[in-house]
Amino acid sequence: MLTQAAMFLAETVIGLFALALLLRFYLQLVRAPYRNPVSQFLCALTDFIVIPARRVIPGLWGMDLATFVLAWFTEVVLLFVLIALRGGELRTTAASLVVGACLLAAIKIIKMSIYILMVAVIVGSTRRDLVEAAYTLGAGPRGIVQRVLLPNAAPQIAETLRLVLGWAWTYVIVAELIGASSGIGHMITDSQALLNTGQIIFGIIMIGLIGLVSDFAFKWANQRMFPWHLVAHS
Repeated sequence: MLTQAAMFLAETVIGLFALALLLRFYLQLVRAPYRNPVSQFLCALTDFIVIPARRVIPGLWGMDLATFVLAWFTEVVLLFVLIALRGGELRTTAASLVVGACLLAAIKIIKMSIYILMVAVIVGSTRRDLVEAAYTLGAGPRGIVQRVLLPNAAPQIAETLRLVLGWAWTYVIVAELIGASSGIGHMITDSQALLNTGQIIFGIIMIGLIGLVSDFAFKWANQRMFPWHLVAHS
């Protein structure tokens, strides 16, 4: 129990720090104003490690490579911390472990970059007249984020996550069909080898029902959490 709690704490803290570094990199890449509260918070949080790293890792074509490399390295450190906390005997060489950790960290950085891009596109689609109206009514940068950008973007982000949930469910079934030792996909594969047609059909129906129920549950939750989105599109 303590090991699982420590792993969760390490993954949360170190993972969020890596996300902060990656956000700082992209905000600098698009030349976001430094007076932006988000930019100031990220700089205050990561300056202690970014500024020394810039002396070793130079920029390239206007990009702050030090921040990007630090985000990737933080994910590598996280993987080794999780391995150390899990314990047990490793059935691989040190070189293979390092290469695998580096590749997994790179995949994690790509995944987080996709999420950041998705959120940026959704937030960027906010109607300009709403932002201008908020400025006219006296809202500051923080008020724009809290009262305009987040309420406008949150329902669309949740709807995008609902679509991604369907893709994730599909990938889980495919993984079970290919190399798992349990699960619905594994049951279907075994039933195919035994020519058990009834169990195959049962597995297919269960896959559809679970996907349908999870989709409707996610949609219902979105409607309850963001009722103004329904009013705006009614």
